[in-house]
Amino acid sequence: RSPALRLVRVFASVQRTLTLVFVSCFALSGVLVPAFTLAMGGLATAVAGGRGAWTALAIAGALFLAQHLVAPVGQEVSEALGRRVDESLTERLMVAISDPPGLAHLEDPAVLDSIAKAQGTLIGITPGGAAPRLGWVWSGRLQGVLSLAIVLSWRWWAGAVLVPVYALGFAVSRWHWHHVTQVVYGRTGELRRSYYVRRLA
Repeated sequence: RSPALRLVRVFASVQRTLTLVFVSCFALSGVLVPAFTLAMGGLATAVAGGRGAWTALAIAGALFLAQHLVAPVGQEVSEALGRRVDESLTERLMVAISDPPGLAHLEDPAVLDSIAKAQGTLIGITPGGAAPRLGWVWSGRLQGVLSLAIVLSWRWWAGAVLVPVYALGFAVSRWHWHHVTQVVYGRTGELRRSYYVRRLA
């Protein structure tokens, strides 16, 4: 199952309405940028032809305004959703670590490593902080796909050149960040102790 889909399911389990608004805002943001590009092309054509320039200008202006309204709304919604997710996961974490009797499990390095991962201690980003980043990533991907469709409708061969270039760039970026994540979470114990010592200093 896609990690992004799993994240959205976690968000929805915490706050369904905010999740729906969050997904809608970033999906709309991904559509508006290519749509504005097309509108500007239509405006240039209308001005050159001397007909329908005002209509084309109104459409371009409305899309421009929508872009600048949707972006801050999406940001605020994603941050609000992130706070709710962090609160919910903190409560679940407290229940999980207080359930077993005694304190021995709190001294287990494996348990402490899991707690550090759940709190986002190692990378400075909480689980809820993934909300705006997830929105930016998928909004950018949607913009890329739609922009590629525009290029393909103009010249198919230009799109055919861009597809492998984009695929290669995506594969390299994914490989890099996958290995960064593996290194970070593969050395949770060492990083957790260094974080503790740094806080003491």
